[in-house]
Amino acid sequence: MALGASDRRDETTTLENRVARLIDGVIAAHSVNQKLHRVLLDEVPFAARSDHDRFEIEYLRRYQAFIAASPDKHDSARAEVAGRVLAAAVEGVVHTAARRGELETPALKAELNSLVCAYLRRRPRR
Repeated sequence: MALGASDRRDETTTLENRVARLIDGVIAAHSVNQKLHRVLLDEVPFAARSDHDRFEIEYLRRYQAFIAASPDKHDSARAEVAGRVLAAAVEGVVHTAARRGELETPALKAELNSLVCAYLRRRPRR
């Protein structure tokens, strides 16, 4: 999974590097077969995705773990919501870029990295 290695805390890794790995992983997962991915997003009814609930729970857990791995202590009561917000923001940008054929552009990665870093830095601390 794209978030597998990125959700572990590493004291020597900067936020920018952790976020870059996250973004690279999500983009890589969406780049495997972009045409098929677009068809699945646009044409397959949401209810027909049988394993979606299990996937969604694990996916959000990994985003929450990514947030929790921050060296700054953040309000853990909001971590669940923050995980959903971060997942929705990243997925929204990545899905839109995939539809436009812009997934691999350096400008997209740089802007998404800036967006995620700014969000994580501005989260309330304890």
